[in-house]
Amino acid sequence: MNSNSVKLGIIGLGRWARVLTRAAGKSEKLEIVAGYSRSEEKRDAFQDEFGIRGVPDMETLLADPDIKGVIANSNAEVAEGVRLVRRTGETLGKIVTA
Repeated sequence: MNSNSVKLGIIGLGRWARVLTRAAGKSEKLEIVAGYSRSEEKRDAFQDEFGIRGVPDMETLLADPDIKGVIANSNAEVAEGVRLVRRTGETLGKIVTA
């Protein structure tokens, strides 16, 4: 991957996340580097399929200084992410809906 690519996290690791991750893998401008799901099984499967680390909670994803943006795949995850951003003082711009 290009060292100048924008590193992203992804929240929600279902079918659409796999579609987006495959598409991102073809880009030289962005790279998905971490994924979160409430389900440990989904995190493990995502890591096995794509080699992208799963994180145990959204706080870990938002606190990673290398991650410049986060793709959220459902309204519930967006709402949870916004609450975390408010509590942690992270930049709201990190949360992007898919």
